[in-house]
Amino acid sequence: MEAAFKILGYNGPICHGFNMNVHLQDINMWDEGLKIKFSSNKDSSKERLFGRKEFDNLLGDYEIVSDFPPLAFCPELIAAYPEAKVIIVEREIEAWYRSFDKTLIQNIFNPIAIFVCNLDEKLGRFSQMTRTMLHGYFKATTKEELQANSREVYRNHYETIRRITPKERLLDFKLEQGWKPLCEFLGMGIPDVPFPRINEAAEFQEKSNIMVKIAAKRVLKRWRGYGVYGFGAAALGIILYRFI
Repeated sequence: MEAAFKILGYNGPICHGFNMNVHLQDINMWDEGLKIKFSSNKDSSKERLFGRKEFDNLLGDYEIVSDFPPLAFCPELIAAYPEAKVIIVEREIEAWYRSFDKTLIQNIFNPIAIFVCNLDEKLGRFSQMTRTMLHGYFKATTKEELQANSREVYRNHYETIRRITPKERLLDFKLEQGWKPLCEFLGMGIPDVPFPRINEAAEFQEKSNIMVKIAAKRVLKRWRGYGVYGFGAAALGIILYRFI
């Protein structure tokens, strides 16, 4: 969908897990919002669910919001931005699950990624924010729990959006429908190029590898500045080679 929006002329940044991680402050704010939302102590006077003010601070530079962590805040976002249009793309559940398991589940519990997360502040905070979402949204603290709960959460996610979104604001879109329903919903002309087809699982894996590689480089650079070498540096060198 990101590629389709770019073709349609949405040239501003799109908020999703891989581009919002550039700013450590944003990661920390999303993590705070997730902890508040899924806290068992929502009545605390010091905590309140995110609303328009908080989302404006996080999303002010974005034209489009998608993916995680925003997906955990769909009801709040739909209420906070009554002028916004909502597009959902629900895949066949088993096809989605295979992709979800291969990408997010296997990556978040990958020992190499965990090793680098423990050494790099930014990637570590991004991983912590992701785990906060998994714990709260998917009610999962282990790989097995996440695999067991993911299908039900997926179904509930789309059922909730369909139930709470005014029909005039909602497009229930299928990728095989191509440009026509999407462009009609957005009030745009149909591009004279084919609707983009991208292997999302492969793209996700590539971006995950790049994140780990960049984090490992940051750690190596810091260690070299301190004059630190040896086994740890060699291990990071292997990781960089693995993720090139």
